[in-house]
Amino acid sequence: MSLSTFLPVAPFYGIAATGGAINAPGVVQLHNPTGSGVTVVVYETTIQTTLSLVNPFRPPALRMRRTTTPMVRGLGFTEGTYLSMRPDPSYTSASSVSFTAFNFPSGSSIFQDNDAQWFGCPSAEGQDGVQPTYVRQGHNCFPITVQPGSAMEFQPNFQGTTNIVKVSLLWTEEST
Repeated sequence: MSLSTFLPVAPFYGIAATGGAINAPGVVQLHNPTGSGVTVVVYETTIQTTLSLVNPFRPPALRMRRTTTPMVRGLGFTEGTYLSMRPDPSYTSASSVSFTAFNFPSGSSIFQDNDAQWFGCPSAEGQDGVQPTYVRQGHNCFPITVQPGSAMEFQPNFQGTTNIVKVSLLWTEEST
């Protein structure tokens, strides 16, 4: 059986959403802290936005990166919304990672398009027939692993408090 046809049952599912600030984009982050003792294995990732991504010159877009230098929330950040994060009922351990959404009071793009492993322009929520956009990394290779001290980070290349970014993840944690 190939990996692309195998659908594992992962013990953690979460949705996080945030709007940006007037001068900065929002961020969604799955952070595996140093010393966690686990490798995070992400099986499924989707991303959505409320912003209509229509611009003839440079379309607003969403992007994802996996990094060994995770963003650190500084002074003045605003916590986002956690719509859901629940372990599989048969899995009794607590999550070792942090899945959060936040924004900064000011600042430009936290990371640029060329630093992203995924870049896309999905349809906006509220449009007829809109579906979440699946984030795939490098020729649809799954799963995506996040080692201790690393993070998956999602960010739009647009700013504004009403431009919501919503990310859903399905992951498991394997002891290292």
